[in-house]
Amino acid sequence: FTGSDKGRQTVERIATLLTDIAATEISPAGGGADIAPSVRNGKIASMSLEVDTSKYFLIHNTPADTVDKIDPVEMSKCAAAVAVMAYVVADLPQRLGE
Repeated sequence: FTGSDKGRQTVERIATLLTDIAATEISPAGGGADIAPSVRNGKIASMSLEVDTSKYFLIHNTPADTVDKIDPVEMSKCAAAVAVMAYVVADLPQRLGE
């Protein structure tokens, strides 16, 4: 998460909803090459999903990089984490960090 301290506190509270899937860690990072200019120039808070990358580069951008390598349980956890964060932040009564 790259937003304000107040926003981080809110995100950390939201993350407690993800305890059962062990997705509660909020680190001081977020974004990526595709959104970094907007985040930086617009001073927009951003979040990104950080996952275990220990196997990622073994097949990334190789002929073996096919959908059958996706672990359905891990994909479900990732989708749940993103969905919970997006839904709860979107439903806040005020903008994140205010």
